[in-house]
This record gives sequence, C-alpha cells and structure tokens, in this order.
Amino acid sequence: MRVRPKAVASSAVARTTGRTGAARVATSTATRKSTPARTSSRGTVRTATAARRESTTRTTVRAKRPRTTRTVAATSPPRARLRIEPLTLARWPDLERLFGARGACAGCWCMWMRRPLAEYRRGQGEGNRRALRELVARRPPGLLAYAGDEPVGWIAVAPREEYVRLANSRVLAPVEGDRVWSAPCFFVAAAHRGRGVTRALLAAAARWARAQGAAQLEGYPHPDSSRRQPAAFVFGGFESVFRDAGFHEIARRSPVRPILRRALRGRARTVSVTRRGSVRRG
Repeated sequence: MRVRPKAVASSAVARTTGRTGAARVATSTATRKSTPARTSSRGTVRTATAARRESTTRTTVRAKRPRTTRTVAATSPPRARLRIEPLTLARWPDLERLFGARGACAGCWCMWMRRPLAEYRRGQGEGNRRALRELVARRPPGLLAYAGDEPVGWIAVAPREEYVRLANSRVLAPVEGDRVWSAPCFFVAAAHRGRGVTRALLAAAARWARAQGAAQLEGYPHPDSSRRQPAAFVFGGFESVFRDAGFHEIARRSPVRPILRRALRGRARTVSVTRRGSVRRG
C-alpha cells in the first residue's frame, strides 16, 4: 500500500514544524527576557524606550515653568508715591498735561456734571476747557495727584449744589443732608491705573472737603467689574473703593449706580432712600 509512506512523511513534517515553532517561541521569549526593562515605584514594567519617552516629556514640562514665572513677575506694576495738591492756576498746565488734547475724554474737561446737557455739548472741547479754567481762577474745583513731578490723577470735589446735572437726574437726584459735598469724577493716567491712585485721591478729597467746612461727602461709583473697561465708562470710580474708605449706601435707584455717603465730622444723621423712593432717617 502506498498511502502509508505519505502518512509517515506528514507525521515527520508535523514533528519538524512543531520543533521549529517551539524553537521560535523559545527564541522570542529569550529575546523578551534579554530586553532591558525598568520597574516604576508603582510596580509596573516599562521598556527602555517608554522610559526614555517619559523622561523627555518630563524634562520639557519642567523647562517651561521658569519662563512663565519670570513673565508674570515682570508685569506687576509697583505702587507710586503720591503727592496730592488742590488745583490752582499755577498748576493749570499740569492738568492740561494730564488731560491731554482730548480734555480727559471727548472734550469733557470735567464739566459733564457741572453744565446742562445742551450747554455741555455746545462747549465740548475748547468751550469746556475755558469754563473749567475760569472756575479754577475763583477756587480749586478738585485735586491733582503727582508721582514725583508728573501729574497722574484727578478728582473733582465741591459742594453738591454746583453739580447741576444731579438735580435733574432720576437716578442720582440729591438725598437730603447738611453741607453735603460730592466727588463725582476721577481721571487717572493710563500708565498709573491699578496702582492705588483713585484710593489716595478719595482719601485726600475727604480731608479737603472737611477742611472747607463740609459735613458729609458722597460719590456715585460704578459696580466693580473683573473686565478692564474704558476710562469713560468708570469716571465715577468703583464701588469697592468708596466702601473701603468708609462710605455707605444711602440710595440705589438703579442697580448699576448707587449713592454712597460718608460723614466727615461728628456723628451725622443717617438718611437713606429705598428703591421705592421712601426716606428713612436714623
């Protein structure tokens, strides 16, 4: 019979193939055993290639951190030492230097609260500048802050009745009180914002108003905001600055524009207005 030799041959081939496969498995196992490996602190096994990749990644992350730290430190502005003086004719050139050609903002020259709207608009620019200078010739209408010889900030402060726009305002209409002065406007040079100039000006305005006979000082600040805003939108200062200086709310006819007041001498009578318009006295 001729079939048997083929079976024998097939059996031989199977035995040969089995030995060859076993040899390959043994060789592969030996190769894996001979590959260098490292054991991490967590007990996992990593190949040398994976370890090198991880090492490279870690090195890159560590190298970036110092650059970020140096950049942040370089942008932190130092606080300036300030000298604050009343605005007189002798200091008028310093105010012009601070306000610039735009008169602080769009030809305002800090006359927005002092003139009726139609008159203000007719005088925008040179007309408002002349009106403010004429006022300075009579008496100081506010204070200037200096960093060295450089004028860096301004606050308007005067008896409340001088700001005619308040009397016609639905939101900021006067709340009763004796010898009330107002600090309605600030302007700080762009390079000096965020350095405490507004706070220093407000504190100086309280001292100045008291020395001139005021019993109370009030302001009309804007709510605090984390977003940086144009100076024209926050000319009344921020609410937190006034509250930190001892001012308290006496009226809020609009969610975004409260009236805050501070007593300057003795114990002033407490007066407040609710949102419905009723007056409370204490």
